[in-house]
Amino acid sequence: MEQKIKDKTIKITVVGMGYIGLPTSIAFADAGFEVNGYDVNEEVIKTLKSGKIHIVEPDLQEAYEKVLNSGKLKPTNELEKSDVFIICVPTPYIKKEDKKVSDLSYVEAASKSVAPYIDKDTLVILESTVPPMTTEEIMGKIIEKESKLKINEDFLVAHCPERVLPGKILYELKHNDRIIGASNKKAEEITKQLYESILTEGKAYTTDTNTAEMCKLVENTYRDINIAFANELSIISDKMNINVFEL
Repeated sequence: MEQKIKDKTIKITVVGMGYIGLPTSIAFADAGFEVNGYDVNEEVIKTLKSGKIHIVEPDLQEAYEKVLNSGKLKPTNELEKSDVFIICVPTPYIKKEDKKVSDLSYVEAASKSVAPYIDKDTLVILESTVPPMTTEEIMGKIIEKESKLKINEDFLVAHCPERVLPGKILYELKHNDRIIGASNKKAEEITKQLYESILTEGKAYTTDTNTAEMCKLVENTYRDINIAFANELSIISDKMNINVFEL
């Protein structure tokens, strides 16, 4: 697999053509890889096949047209065997017994959908923001059950959470550091090599899957706390006739 990544001869399927999946597909296709962009929504695929994107993001339309016309990115609503599957599906929250918990139904559905196309040494990467233990205990176990193959022995799994902000997604995909979580050394090395192929400035840091999953949650929480603190400062400053921007 390492040599195939180096030669850009591996086949990648990105599952989910939303705000993360579509730019991720474009980034890998632009780097020279053959990419299938899969989505269950037929209207989304129809739009993409027509040469138009269905999301609002600066510079994305031009970048999409480039990889579509080159033949490197193929939008599709049919899965097929690939060397690497990258799952980029939503993980909204749902209320359960007066608590907010992650809705992992999209991750579960995506895992089941790719399972029939998993072969020995296939790598499945989860990019969605998820609670710790999801990559191996939910995604990995579902694929293991459906494919009859053994996780981290027959097929490989890894977690590489997205770290981008709307408005500059393509830039951040190439310039931001990435966190890669894997409990298998081979999966770690392959995933690191794969993402480093699209990084121009950022670095890829490796750890175990649980730590990588927790890392994204901590980053989101840290950002939320900073925003909340800034809002509190703004309220206090307004009451005291202080220019918060000068502050």
